[in-house]
Amino acid sequence: MNKTIHIREAVTPEEVERFWQELHAYHARDIFPDPAEEDRAYFLDDSQYRAAVQRIHDREGDRCYYLLFRREGRDIGFALTALYPSEDGKCFVMEFCVLPEFRGGGTGTACARLLLDWAADRGAQYGELNAADLRRRKIDFIISTVPLELDYPAVCISPSLLEPDRAVLKDAITQYSQNRAEPEPAVQPVQDAPHAGSKLQYYARLTRSMTGLLEHLTIQPVKVPGSRAALIHAAAQLFCPQEADARLVEQQLRRRETLGDTYIKPLYALLLHCRTSAVKDCRLGYLQAQPPVYEPGRIVLGALVLLAPDDGNGVPVEVMQNVSGQLIETPRLMEALRTGQQQEAADLLEQGFDRGFFADCKPPHTK
Repeated sequence: MNKTIHIREAVTPEEVERFWQELHAYHARDIFPDPAEEDRAYFLDDSQYRAAVQRIHDREGDRCYYLLFRREGRDIGFALTALYPSEDGKCFVMEFCVLPEFRGGGTGTACARLLLDWAADRGAQYGELNAADLRRRKIDFIISTVPLELDYPAVCISPSLLEPDRAVLKDAITQYSQNRAEPEPAVQPVQDAPHAGSKLQYYARLTRSMTGLLEHLTIQPVKVPGSRAALIHAAAQLFCPQEADARLVEQQLRRRETLGDTYIKPLYALLLHCRTSAVKDCRLGYLQAQPPVYEPGRIVLGALVLLAPDDGNGVPVEVMQNVSGQLIETPRLMEALRTGQQQEAADLLEQGFDRGFFADCKPPHTK
């Protein structure tokens, strides 16, 4: 089944009406849920907000576009975006929404990237959110699943909203609330600030390491490998398109082989792992040996490839240790990797991260 997301401009009257119906629903549901909200009436009134936007849409240059995101034959979200080629190539994102029933699993991130690619194809040099408008609408800070270059309080989290994301959000909200309030010196001593910052940085890095691993999870066949050396060679190239990086990783994997056998009998696989400067964050892949490699007294069905950045930070190592434990303790995970069930493998890994790092933490609204 094709799960590729497509973006298109709403052109026909039916498409335009569909766009505005979803935009009004988004405003009423997500932006102004309180009927007494001061600006709610303006944005839901076709004679006001829609009329103003339509004038921008209909002008000759520097106009806005009604855009729809579509996947598997269904509209899953929309964006209202203005392009300014006469200025400096700005792409101004006025509205952006993934419909509630399609949120999660990286859909928002995929749509955002698709939108930026769409704008770049039309000459946009960069994207921008209007900070003045955010302040006017009394938005405290931005929660995003993609990094933003914005002069406004913002926090970037994973689209899957793992436990570390909740911790990041909690700390960000706490810090923002403290910054807004007049501090009481006796209640908020200065020495507490570094601890809060380091905790936030830890969870941010932990989130980045886990989501980076999940987003880049790769299962790939290796045709007629013939030997362990061939699997190591393929492993070095799995996440390193640059020849120099691949050579470095191959050397490091071979060096690791000299320290002890990497064959894991319960998995019928090699566990090829190292820390390397060739990757920026955690990577996990599985190479399917087709056919298997036969060694004296053993059969090698494939090779697990675990790479962690060699940047002196211990968080990625914690993540990779967690993965190694899951591979042994969760047989279904190994089976999913071996049979090419990439989504199931990613779901199982995410569950394992939750158990391994946050077993004693309960998300909000749980008993």
